[in-house]
Amino acid sequence: MSRQAEESLEQIQSELAQKKSEQEAINRQLRILNTRITTLQETIRKIERQKQYTVEANKESSEKIRSMESKLNHYTIFDRAEKFAAKKQIQMEKKRIQDRNIYMQAMLEQHGMREIRELQQIINRCSEADAEYRKMTDQALTCAEEIGEIMKEYAQCMTWIVHSSLPEKHRESGKRRIK
Repeated sequence: MSRQAEESLEQIQSELAQKKSEQEAINRQLRILNTRITTLQETIRKIERQKQYTVEANKESSEKIRSMESKLNHYTIFDRAEKFAAKKQIQMEKKRIQDRNIYMQAMLEQHGMREIRELQQIINRCSEADAEYRKMTDQALTCAEEIGEIMKEYAQCMTWIVHSSLPEKHRESGKRRIK
C-alpha cells in the first residue's frame, strides 16, 4: 500500500511540475503579449493625437489663407504694405501646413506606414493581440485551477501516507488530527 501511495505521489509531483512549467510558459507569453499590446496602443494614441492636431491646425491655417486672400482682393494700389503683409502671411500659413504634413508623414514612416489609412492595420493587430491575450489569460486560469486540483490530490495522498505510517492504535486519533 505504501509503495502504491509513493508511486501516486511521484506521479502527482510530476503532473504538478508539468503544470507549473506550463503555467510559467503561458505567463512569459502573456508578458510578451502585454508589452506588444501596450506598444501598439501607444503608437495608435500617438498617431491619432498627431493626426487630430494636424487636421485641426491645417484647417485653421486654411481659413487664415482664405481670409487673407479675400482681403487681398479688396486692397487698392495704395495699400501696398497691407498687401505685402497679407501675401507674407499666406506664405507662412502654407509653409506651416506643409511642415505639419511632412512631420505627420515622418511619424507614419517611423511606425512603418506610408499613409494614415494604414493606421487601421495597427488597430487590427492590436485587436488580434488583445484577443490572443484574453485567450491566454483563460488558459492561465485553467492551468491554475488544474494546479489547485493536483495540490488537493497531493495533500490527500500525503495525508494517506502519514496516516498509514501511524501505528494501528494511533490511526483513529491521527485521522482527527490530520483532517
